[in-house]
Amino acid sequence: MEEEFFDSYFRLISHNIYYSCDEKLKSVGITHQQGRLLEIIYDNIQAGHMIRRQILEEIMGLRGPTVTSLLNGLESRGLIKRTVNPEDRRAMQLVMTPQGIELVKDIRKIFAELEKRLLKSMTKEEIQTLKLLLRKVYHNLKS
Repeated sequence: MEEEFFDSYFRLISHNIYYSCDEKLKSVGITHQQGRLLEIIYDNIQAGHMIRRQILEEIMGLRGPTVTSLLNGLESRGLIKRTVNPEDRRAMQLVMTPQGIELVKDIRKIFAELEKRLLKSMTKEEIQTLKLLLRKVYHNLKS
């Protein structure tokens, strides 16, 4: 009985978070996966890292054609530009457009609002415990 109750909460929370994010991201004209990919690209550019499709595949847990399709969508919307890397002609170089950078700011506001809602009635100690437990859950899923 306890496991069923626990299991249903995981499903309900997962569904509600995904649905809430999707609805908010629709308001800025982007999908959840596109938003996540755009943030990853932005963060890597800011950190001065070379971005390769294989790295994006690994980070997002997606296959090459899916990542390529997402990149095509971002590029066609004018959010990123793909060019050939002058240092390694086999690699692509991604550049964020001003419109893409502004959209990342909007995406981050949406996620910050959701996080604020999720943690609304929790104490600092409860939030720290939740972070620890979620980190463990995440690592369990990755292994």
